[in-house]
Amino acid sequence: MNVFDKIASNWDEEPARVALAHGVASAIAENVPLNNSMKALEYGCGTGLVTLEIARRVREVLAADASEGMLSVLKEKIARFGVKNIFPLFTDLTKTGPLDGGFDLIYTSMTLHHILDFAGMLKTFRCMLMPGGFMAIADLDLEDGSFHRNGAPVPAHNGFDRSEILTIMGSLGLKDLKAVTAHEMRRAAPDGSVRVYPVFLIVGVLA
Repeated sequence: MNVFDKIASNWDEEPARVALAHGVASAIAENVPLNNSMKALEYGCGTGLVTLEIARRVREVLAADASEGMLSVLKEKIARFGVKNIFPLFTDLTKTGPLDGGFDLIYTSMTLHHILDFAGMLKTFRCMLMPGGFMAIADLDLEDGSFHRNGAPVPAHNGFDRSEILTIMGSLGLKDLKAVTAHEMRRAAPDGSVRVYPVFLIVGVLA
């Protein structure tokens, strides 16, 4: 059992996480021309907070995660809400490499900073994109490490410089790149102040 399995059952109880997911889903919808013919993949889907919103706008979503606990919560939601176009998949792409089948959209939210070889993961995403397909990456802006200080799963990276992600995506052949702020998370600091942590969305299309 990994650390995400242990916290999966209570994941959705934090309003800030729900608000973040809504912000990311809305930013994707505003910056990607979603339509009901799209086959999408979310990697690191967790309990499906983002995917449940995206699924309303596309044909189907393969919801992939390396945590069986998170997927169990998602499966319960799918059954409860009668969702027909979300297909959960237990997999770790850092170990398996690309999945078979092309996708019109690949997106991920707050997952990349947990992956040591994030550039390799972006390359894996690119390998699974159909020509004309979109890649949408949402994650933390570079921060000082304080975001995860309160017992959250230890990250591999303390966020990212947007220019680095843009450069890597450009080197993989993605065009029309753009970066926006999808959401801002606020957390209390030890001194009583409130820290703001911007979450970016970077989108590109495979020419």
